[in-house]
Amino acid sequence: MGIDFILNKSVSYEVKWTGDKSYMNKLKRLSDELNIGEYKIVSKNYVNTPLKTVYPFEL
Repeated sequence: MGIDFILNKSVSYEVKWTGDKSYMNKLKRLSDELNIGEYKIVSKNYVNTPLKTVYPFEL
């Protein structure tokens, strides 16, 4: 569990089958430690916490 991709040193992404709040909290903490202002979970399956969650077809 960690950051899978960093885009232009400004956005971090973590890829999961199903993203959830615990993954989001960990990604936020890691991104803050690296001074990356934006972070998103890429989730294959739908999740009910859409904030900062993207789906593969949106990339």
